[in-house]
Amino acid sequence: MFYILAIFMTEGIITNSATVSINEVEERLTNNTDEVCISVPIEVCENSPYEVIATADGSLMNYQWYKDGVLIVGATMQVYTITEPGTYTYIADGAPPTGDCMGELCCPIIVTEISCCPPVQCIPISVSITPNN
Repeated sequence: MFYILAIFMTEGIITNSATVSINEVEERLTNNTDEVCISVPIEVCENSPYEVIATADGSLMNYQWYKDGVLIVGATMQVYTITEPGTYTYIADGAPPTGDCMGELCCPIIVTEISCCPPVQCIPISVSITPNN
């Protein structure tokens, strides 16, 4: 087994590529490189307007964007502006999702809303009324 521990200090989609080889003569010289992507949620402040610009692979055509697995009507361009939380993916070239990352976004763009304001704090105060003479 081969394990890698990674800590991400950024949001969005991170793609890593690795080539694995051994110190012996290999019979299979192809297919030793693989890629993996990881979705790191993009956190935005709740109750505040925001836009996340999502850009699909420019080498494809006929895009269709999805939010939470549901087709977004009219979202058929390479760039889509996200304005609400959810999990966003796309397919391209009219092909349905195949799971092989060809013509589709395998790692979704995840947008979550978080509270950016500190919690309301109650501070006890004393009020006294002084008679006016």
